[in-house]
Amino acid sequence: MNDTLGHHIGDLLLEKVGIRLTACLRGVDTIARLGGDEFTVILNTVQTKEHAAIVAEKIITSLARPFKIHSHLIHIGSSIGITAYPEDGDDLDAMFKHADMAMYDVKEKGRNAYAFFSSNLTTYVNHRMELEKDLRIALDNNELYLNYQPIISLHDNNICGVEALLRWRHPTLGQISPEKIISISEESDLILALGEWILRTACAQPVRSLAHGKNKA
Repeated sequence: MNDTLGHHIGDLLLEKVGIRLTACLRGVDTIARLGGDEFTVILNTVQTKEHAAIVAEKIITSLARPFKIHSHLIHIGSSIGITAYPEDGDDLDAMFKHADMAMYDVKEKGRNAYAFFSSNLTTYVNHRMELEKDLRIALDNNELYLNYQPIISLHDNNICGVEALLRWRHPTLGQISPEKIISISEESDLILALGEWILRTACAQPVRSLAHGKNKA
């Protein structure tokens, strides 16, 4: 958002999101922005998880409506992870960690939904977090690479271009699927850096091939 429409529009969007979130809550509930585009909601005196689910559905429906900011009509989605005290944690750090795990689960399954924390998520989400950390290292250390698939012209059967395909061979897990790389990047702040790396690498490699006389097309 900030990179495409500017920080001013991004800030106004966050304000409007906060207003809509507040409208979904009661006076005894608490809402706070954690940073970036993440908010936390504390539902006070909730007796059942079903009530939390109702609030989550209200939030998802509210945020699904487009936001009109100046001349821009902006659509966003939401992914909500829910934890219950004290079943899912007896301190703040545990509650936030488990809510994050539930949110990761939602994002993996397609967003615009909510999920309750389950102990079954721990192993899966820890694996995802480790992969995200390893992907950051791979990006910094140039461990990613591109394969090129030729694009053939149907007019004369000549190569008219190439498609760049992202690849990552993890040092211990082996080949990681491109779908998983993109999914992890989109869920973190890596997607822009990854896109820039792909663009720079794809543009630079044919130049090196030409310089070494390898491109005879």
